[in-house]
Amino acid sequence: MSKASRDRDRAAFTEIYAEVRAEDTPSNNSTDAYPALARQKTWTDQQGVVWKARGDALPLKRLRQILADTTTRVVTHDRWSDVIAELPPDDADLLYRVIEAQVNDPDSLTCDTETLEIREFKSQDRRSLVMVDHYGDLEL
Repeated sequence: MSKASRDRDRAAFTEIYAEVRAEDTPSNNSTDAYPALARQKTWTDQQGVVWKARGDALPLKRLRQILADTTTRVVTHDRWSDVIAELPPDDADLLYRVIEAQVNDPDSLTCDTETLEIREFKSQDRRSLVMVDHYGDLEL
């Protein structure tokens, strides 16, 4: 293979790689900027605790029960910036009211705006965690 041919192949590879990278890089214009953590079967927190998803649709009544337990952890995930934050237990009731106002199907927690995805997770020792995926600021 000649040097000119190698250079041409290298240039073609570089262009293709750049195009693929650009397609895989999240942008703020994409509704799926970062994957929804609530859709995952498992999630590992910063302490190394593995949380397993429990069921699919989370009825509003069940969400209320989970959030009433002060030991329940509530984690929010901003899918535009990939920021993961844990809400203080005092904000659980406020979070519930925000979610309740946006829900159009209490049995599956689907929202008109499709900006929230909520799922319950359990740890090996049966503790509960509620994962709330959202786009942009979650206004509490």
